[in-house]
Amino acid sequence: MEPALDSGGASSAWAQTGGTGHWQQFGLPDGLASLRVTAMVQSRGGYLWFGTDGWGVSRYDGRTLQTFTRNDGLAGNRVDAILEDQAGHLWVLTDRGACQFDGQEFSPVTIRESGQSSLWEGAPLNDADGQVWIGTNKGVETFDSRQYMREQGLPDERVNTLLQDRAGAFWVGTDRGLGVKHPVDKRFRTEDVTGRVTALLEDQNGEIWCGTESGLWRFKEGYWVLVEAHLGLNKGTVHALLEDSDGLVWVAPDQGDEPL
Repeated sequence: MEPALDSGGASSAWAQTGGTGHWQQFGLPDGLASLRVTAMVQSRGGYLWFGTDGWGVSRYDGRTLQTFTRNDGLAGNRVDAILEDQAGHLWVLTDRGACQFDGQEFSPVTIRESGQSSLWEGAPLNDADGQVWIGTNKGVETFDSRQYMREQGLPDERVNTLLQDRAGAFWVGTDRGLGVKHPVDKRFRTEDVTGRVTALLEDQNGEIWCGTESGLWRFKEGYWVLVEAHLGLNKGTVHALLEDSDGLVWVAPDQGDEPL
């Protein structure tokens, strides 16, 4: 059965309006299947994809949204992460497994071979060499069997989100803070962002955005700065971050009782 539209929940999608620094909210009236947005990505075709917590994935073409669920071949309706790889395939991780969308249909994929004990926790990462990295409950793993854990400097082994910036540095958001490893580093070091890190983004200006349980942070000119309340963004955990091709930053935060 197709799920009905979700009339309540934890988060919606917000876009930073160009040139103003303020935020605009997108929700059910705009066609989102659910207010519980858990993942966001823009595909190379220009579509915006929004994963939800139990209502499938919605695709936005700039005017209308189309929602895909298990009835359309999606592995599961609760979406944990979305990634587009270098071949242009969309990877969608759900509570019932992973699948790929090739532009026409969804098909199931195996994330890791049987016998590996770690469980997927965070969004996947497609690095500059085409390697897919996976955040798990035991650190970071790759398909060529590399693994990074607390012994390699991670703040915690439960990994929620991954980012490789344009300079080649790897950023890892965990339950106990943010780790970064630059190309010249042998180990990860911990950044001045504490608590549970839930989303990461590098924008077109090379600035790093970090979503946490305590709100949205931005790394600018060598310092972490909390995004101010008066800009209109709601309080709470930031579940996902995205910058679209027009330079708009999209944020999926909790619905606080009042604006920040």
